[in-house]
Amino acid sequence: MSQDVHETAAELAADFEQSETVAIERSAVVKELKRRLDVATIDHDAVRAGFEDAGWTYGRHLYFAADAVTDRVHGVVDELRSEGRLLVTHDEVCDRVVDDEQQPRDDIKGWSRGPFAETVADAFAETAWRVDALERDGTSRRVYTLPLYAVFERNHPRGERPLSRSELFSHYLAVSVDDAIDG
Repeated sequence: MSQDVHETAAELAADFEQSETVAIERSAVVKELKRRLDVATIDHDAVRAGFEDAGWTYGRHLYFAADAVTDRVHGVVDELRSEGRLLVTHDEVCDRVVDDEQQPRDDIKGWSRGPFAETVADAFAETAWRVDALERDGTSRRVYTLPLYAVFERNHPRGERPLSRSELFSHYLAVSVDDAIDG
């Protein structure tokens, strides 16, 4: 029976990839495998091995295709840049990567900690975004920020004598801060 579970799990992982699902919670995998195999219980080690054979990673009750997640995050980064966003929360990134309307995310730790969260953070870091944490009421929330100076460098004048790029940026920041305080 374990061999059947292993093979069916590998097939299920391939089906998920075909449908462009890049991450799925263990409970949904188990439910689908029980339906396909018409059994009451599932050997989780066999499921994990089947998914691993298909190139998927498991961590904290979550299966995901690491390369596909990285590609999806890079697409999210492109969208954020075109929207002019400088900061995004990890939860919003998860919603965009997973397509929250198709697959609502339960409150499992695998989304926010462990291998999936680290894969997302690494993908942001590869694209020059910072990985930060905001602390509030004893809770830490991961956020990704695009340094403002990097945006300024990419999109604004190089700076020529008598004003350097740094002086132009300083002026921009001073005016922006004044507007924020007055607003």
